[in-house]
Amino acid sequence: MRANDGKVHGWHRLSVMGWTTIGTLMLMAGSAASAYFAFFGDAPAMQQKAVVAAMGLPIGIGAPVLYMMIQRLRVLSFRALRMQVRATRDGMTRFFNQTAFRKIVEAYLNQRRPGIRRRAALLVIDADHFKSINDTYGHAVGDDVIRTIANRMRSVLRRRDIVGRIGGEEFGVFLQDADERIAASVAERIRSAINLAEIGAGIDKKISVSVGGVLFEDEFEFGDIFKVADGKLYEAKAGGRNQVKLGVVSGDLAAAA
Repeated sequence: MRANDGKVHGWHRLSVMGWTTIGTLMLMAGSAASAYFAFFGDAPAMQQKAVVAAMGLPIGIGAPVLYMMIQRLRVLSFRALRMQVRATRDGMTRFFNQTAFRKIVEAYLNQRRPGIRRRAALLVIDADHFKSINDTYGHAVGDDVIRTIANRMRSVLRRRDIVGRIGGEEFGVFLQDADERIAASVAERIRSAINLAEIGAGIDKKISVSVGGVLFEDEFEFGDIFKVADGKLYEAKAGGRNQVKLGVVSGDLAAAA
């Protein structure tokens, strides 16, 4: 589930005219059936006229009313979808915001059943020397750097990966059902892709990130695994930046390099 994913409401899948047509046909069928049974036993000609007249009412009255109602519902549905996106997405990157990212990961952790071991990984990505970039080139360039990092991450991540902007220049990636090989491969792809980017025209400086991560398969709280991943990020920073440091945790949360 990537940052730009979202469920499409039912009102968006079918046109207003489509829903109006379906609704009108249902009304016509109901009216015709009611008229048929209401005039059951009368002369066939009378019964036929009653059925035809009953079917005409939904066309002349029901269809316009249905069209207006469905059009209004569709507008309200689009507005609700936009509000939902704004509440869960970071405006600059379109990734999940910090709150939404944490809730989604927590939901995954909470649904894990005892006795079923599934490996997962949490990566924390932080832009190197970001304060220096802001101070030297200005916040507009800093914003461009954030957007560049987001675009590079988006180009190498899998569709099912959960991505969030969890700080000013910090990102989180949650990898479901990932073993150590997958976690290391994804982390390195992120680092390498961003390392090839430049800040912008006329600025002779490359963008780089440090990546810390934790691989786990037992039941943990989000805060516990984030603390380990953040510790690995600190190791990557202290070791010279522009590198990946991953750890594996067991039931006692003891990280191993």
